[in-house]
Amino acid sequence: MKYLEFREKTSKLPLIGKDTVCALSPDNPKNLADQISRWQKKGLIYKLRQGLYTLAASDRKAQFSNYYLANQICSPSYISLETAMGFYSMIPEGVFAYTCITTKKTQEYHNHYGSFYYHNLDIELFSDFLVYQDEFDNSFYMASREKALADFLFFKLRGLRDYDKDIFDQSFRLQNLEELDLTKLLAITGKFQSKKLLKAVKWLIELIEKGDL
Repeated sequence: MKYLEFREKTSKLPLIGKDTVCALSPDNPKNLADQISRWQKKGLIYKLRQGLYTLAASDRKAQFSNYYLANQICSPSYISLETAMGFYSMIPEGVFAYTCITTKKTQEYHNHYGSFYYHNLDIELFSDFLVYQDEFDNSFYMASREKALADFLFFKLRGLRDYDKDIFDQSFRLQNLEELDLTKLLAITGKFQSKKLLKAVKWLIELIEKGDL
């Protein structure tokens, strides 16, 4: 298959996976996969991970955001931790990597669009995320404010033996916490069955209610 033919058949697809390759070349998908590798070296196609590709933006009619891409590179997953907290303006820093939760193993991917990190949580904790639409009308999953914060604290506190209140505003630089549903935050935290996390969140809620954060 020539590249122009391949482009014509795939330009309306945001992403190209193994199913598409097999459908376009049912008799010899390996041959088409080899061609895709050659087109990739020419910069016509970007490899997102093994078996998942996209045409260069100039050749693609279907556009997408990195939020949508983050969900697609590893599925099931939802965006959380620093990326979600940046989305909700809960931290002041710009976030240039994409942090997610998955029920699969912890893993990371680096491609043309950025760095994507996936942290494992048990299926019982794979919850409390919302559906958003990006500017191209693609749906993606992102943690609620409360779940993003609980996920963040769970992973950040695991390696700490001790900390004080300064960790919330000086180390973690948390802000705009007045929009949190504190009852919901406490309920979500309880699902982790982590005494360290529960203690930290109760302390954080006390500081918020006192106006100390």
